[in-house]
This record gives sequence, C-alpha cells and structure tokens, in this order.
Amino acid sequence: MISSKVNFKNKKLAYVCGVFALIVIVLAVIYHNELRLIYTSPETVKQFIAGFGIFAPITFIFLQILQVVVFIIPSSVFTISGGYAFGTVLGTIYSLIGIMVGSIIVFYVSRKLGRPFVEKIINKKELEHFDVFFKKRGKITLFAARAIPMLFPTDVVSFASGLTSLKLKDYIIFSLLGFIPNLFVLTLFGDELSHGINAVALVILTILGFAILGYLFRHPLKVFFIKEIKEYEIKLKTIKGKSLREIKNLEKGVKYEFHKWKKQLLIADKVITLLVILFFGLLSPDYVVIAAYFLIIPYLILTQRKVLFYHLMVSSAMALIWMLVAKNEYAYNQDFLTIAGINLFPLFAWATGLFAIYIIYSHYEHILNEQGFIRKLLLFIAFYFPFIIGAETIAYHLFNIKNLAAAAYQGLPICDCIHAPRWMQAAYFAMGPILFIICYILRLENPHFKIKL
Repeated sequence: MISSKVNFKNKKLAYVCGVFALIVIVLAVIYHNELRLIYTSPETVKQFIAGFGIFAPITFIFLQILQVVVFIIPSSVFTISGGYAFGTVLGTIYSLIGIMVGSIIVFYVSRKLGRPFVEKIINKKELEHFDVFFKKRGKITLFAARAIPMLFPTDVVSFASGLTSLKLKDYIIFSLLGFIPNLFVLTLFGDELSHGINAVALVILTILGFAILGYLFRHPLKVFFIKEIKEYEIKLKTIKGKSLREIKNLEKGVKYEFHKWKKQLLIADKVITLLVILFFGLLSPDYVVIAAYFLIIPYLILTQRKVLFYHLMVSSAMALIWMLVAKNEYAYNQDFLTIAGINLFPLFAWATGLFAIYIIYSHYEHILNEQGFIRKLLLFIAFYFPFIIGAETIAYHLFNIKNLAAAAYQGLPICDCIHAPRWMQAAYFAMGPILFIICYILRLENPHFKIKL
C-alpha cells in the first residue's frame, strides 16, 4: 500500500510535510545506534516493545490511523513494522483496525469538504481515473482499488470514495475485503524479517519489488488494463492535441533560443566542476571547496540563474546539520581549517557537492517532461549515486584525502572508498535524495526546465 503523489498546490501542507520529513531525518541520524538494533538484534526490539504492554498495540494502531490521515509516510512501512513487532496475525489485525479507522476519517472529511478541498492535496489525474472506473464498475471498483494499491494508492481511494454516492456501510465492507490480502503479505514479510533473511522473505521481497515497479508505472498500466480509463485518456489526448498544436507554433521560435542558451550553460557548469576537481591536486582541498562555494554566488548572477540561490541555501543547511551531527566522525590526514570544532572541508564539500549535482541533474530533467515525482527522484539518484562514489574514490585514491577517524571501517567494495560506519555510508547515499525531496516539497524552480514566453 503505497501513498500517492501529493498535490502541493497547498503551500501550508508542503511546509508541514517538509518540516515533518526533516524532523524524521534528524532523529534517525541522532538515534542511528538504536535503529541499528532493528537488524542486529530483533529479539531485543521485540522485548522492548512488549515491555509497553497494552500501550504497544494501541500506539501502533494510532500511528496507522495517523499515517492514513496525514499520508506522508507510506503505510507499507508501518504495516511491515507491525509484522516485525507483533507477528503475522496480530500485526495484520492491528494494521487493519488502524487503516480502516483512518480511511473512514478520510472518507468523512472528503465528503464534508468536497472536491475543491480534495483537489488541493491529491493529484487530479488520480481522482479522474478513479471517477471514470467507479462510474462504470460501481462498488467493485473500491475492492479492486484496495486489493491492488500499486494502481490506486490508498489515500486517493479514500478521498475519491468520499466524493461518490457510495454508502458508508458499503465503503467499510469492500475496503475491509480489499485490505486483508495485501496487509497479510506485508505483515508476513515483517514477521519473516524478524527471523533474518530467508526464502520466504526473499520471495515476498521480490513480489514487493514488482509491486513498486507497478506503482512507478501505474498510469500506463491503468490505461493498458482498464478499458474505461483507456477510453477516457484517448478522448483527453484528442482534446489536448488541438490546443497543443496552436501553442507549439508560438513556442517554436522561443524554444530554439532557450535550448541554445541551456546547452551553453551545461558546458559552463561541467567545465567549472572539472576545474574545481583539477585545483584539488594543485592547492589545499579545503581552500578549494571554500573558494568554490563563495564563487557560486557571482557565477549564478552572471549566468542569470538567481533562482538557484534557494537550492544553494538548502544544500548549505543540509551540510551544516550533517556536520553538527557527525562532526566527531571526521579527522583527516591533512591539516584542514576548523571552526568551533567543525572541520570546514567536509562542510563546504557537502554544500558545494550537493548543489553541483543538483545543477547537473536539472539540465536533464526535461527528459521526463511532466512525469511524476518518483520518476524524477529516480533520475536524480541515477546522477547522484555515481557522483558520490566517483567523488569519494577520486578524493581517497587520487588526492590522498583520508578520514582517519573512520579508517578502521571497511569501505565500499571495488572502489574501496567511503570508509565509515554503516549508518554514515547510508547517510552519504541518502543526502542527495533528501536534497531533491526538500527542493521538490518547497517547489523550487528549475531555470533549465521552464520556457518563459
């Protein structure tokens, strides 16, 4: 059961989601040692949860209700953790209670506040697809949507159902029947994980992997498998095609100049990045990254991209928070500048590096045109992961920049880089996606993507 893409036209909701996500990230980093017990000592975690007695399932049910109403964290995360903590049977029951109560609340809110409110927080296309399917198939639509959450996300179904003529009794019955199968599978997976990775867990993990792929491509799958939605999309494309042809004629001249300017900027950005790397071998690395960071501002002004200042601010804030959390984990073999116990090399390297990879990615975002958040995130990750591995490998092997505080830890295979505790390695790979998510939530503009007529 995966949450849908949220429509962030409602800025207040976007800020709430952003703050919530930031709090979760900070807490996860601070309490990484406790979180490590989840996979190193499952029995310890279970005993800890059991120590709360009746309050443990009550708290879990409340969290399930909350995640349905707030829909920031996918419900699958909580459902799997329920199987891990309480076992397959009790985990399924507790999850079913919480999700049903939360879904009923959402159903009532949707019915009370109506479509204008719902369209502010839920993707309009998702609502239209459910409407088309429901008009043709009626109540069975609800069961199918609950049973196949990769095609119809839970929160969309709950909100969309409230906008129909469906009775509460029917809503509860068909939701209940649809929820049970996938909740059982998810809790079984969580239960198996508590015993270590085994054959059953691997099979379920494979199924979940295909389900996630199905979710990522749910729109073409719905068009392919559901006749009513296919007919609706064909009609929609016919209507849009007429107006788009007129607009394209007006944009043709502007597009040529825009793409010419964009290609020149891409070359300039790549050259600047390569120059920074080159200077690493000529000057002290900490002076290079500090100089590069402060030269970004006049460079953005010169290239008429002031809107990217916000991205730089987000990158800088993330780098500062990270260094406050992990400052004791850095002690290099070179004498770098420090202020208040914070090593300036990793601070400015993170701020500059995160910003640089976002800039490079932003040149290629047009590949996905108006695709959804998940696909754009995956494209960003496709840029970020090779970048972080490449940068760490070059720094470690070519420029001999080594973090002695973490030298005893095993690095990544093949590249032999990022020698650090597992939680730090995970954080390194998470920093880029977190930056992307925050920029997306704040709806920061990509100057390489939009053509202003």
